[in-house]
Amino acid sequence: MDNKSKIKYLKFGVVIGYVCVTIFVIYFLYSFIAGRVTAPLGSDEWYVQFEKSSQLKSNLPIAFIFMVIGSALIYFCQRPYQRLKSGIQGEARTQNVLENLPSNYTILSNIPIEYEGQRSEIDNLILSNKGIVIVETKNYKGNIQGNEDDREWKITKTSGKGNHYQDSIKNPIKQVKRQTYILSQILKQNQIHCWIDGYVFIHQAHVL
Repeated sequence: MDNKSKIKYLKFGVVIGYVCVTIFVIYFLYSFIAGRVTAPLGSDEWYVQFEKSSQLKSNLPIAFIFMVIGSALIYFCQRPYQRLKSGIQGEARTQNVLENLPSNYTILSNIPIEYEGQRSEIDNLILSNKGIVIVETKNYKGNIQGNEDDREWKITKTSGKGNHYQDSIKNPIKQVKRQTYILSQILKQNQIHCWIDGYVFIHQAHVL
């Protein structure tokens, strides 16, 4: 399944999650307001209101199930959705830049590759008479710190409240090197020998 298909399913999951939570909140408020017993104790109206209140409260566990399902969908879908959405936006910006290359350059996108069980997907592959260039796109917000040989890089972000927090991301340079190796082996198997280079195109972030 490609990223565009994944993001559709994840977005659907997030929407359903918020709908489920909203249903619980609305029903909870409705049962609280409509289920109040205000009539004098023992009157006919009191029995009617009490029965209605009991019925509303008996349905709360069902509404609570909606809330649990909705919260789970939001928890498991929202972050991957935001990550994929950010990645696709970054790839679109990269594509706009690559479209300015000379017409004799061929640009291929989202190319799956595999060699001896090693799999990867190349964001952009540029073909020319001088060789092949791999372009890996990353769309991060924050300050990134890391060296070429580090397994992970540190990224410092700022929350909506202005607080700074740190997260780890995989070193994209190592990812490109791995893609370069896999592609080179595939080409060698097919008796194709050419120059391959790889680049990481990082959007929005400040690399330190």
